[in-house]
Amino acid sequence: MTRPPVGLVLITADTTFATLFRHALETREDLVVHDAVIPDQALETVRRHGPAHVVVDADGQAVANVVRLCRKLLLVRPVGVVLTGAYLGLGSAVLTHILEAVPARSVMKPGGCAGLALADETTAASFADALVRALGCGTEAA
Repeated sequence: MTRPPVGLVLITADTTFATLFRHALETREDLVVHDAVIPDQALETVRRHGPAHVVVDADGQAVANVVRLCRKLLLVRPVGVVLTGAYLGLGSAVLTHILEAVPARSVMKPGGCAGLALADETTAASFADALVRALGCGTEAA
């Protein structure tokens, strides 16, 4: 028996990353991207779609703004939050600060701020697998 796909919304100000993100996930049957929106549209989009998870692109945003956005999202709907960014590796001071303020997980964006490495199919598949693990919705073998 297969599970229904997990819905998510991507929040990013980077249209290139949004396109590459959708491309990286388009062959996944376990995830569906409801929408990719800029931070100013995030709350209304989450209300409208009611996703299980949101992926927040932290690149180009002040840490305080990322924390504020995540807190507001969690007030609107109890969603799983996954942060992504080119510089949000484990041990990063920025990531540590955000994770101390909001319950979230993280996936490092490959190929710099725009995630240009996602244009490569192998890298895109690896990123999608890491995202599934971060979401906690992997399809384990029975």
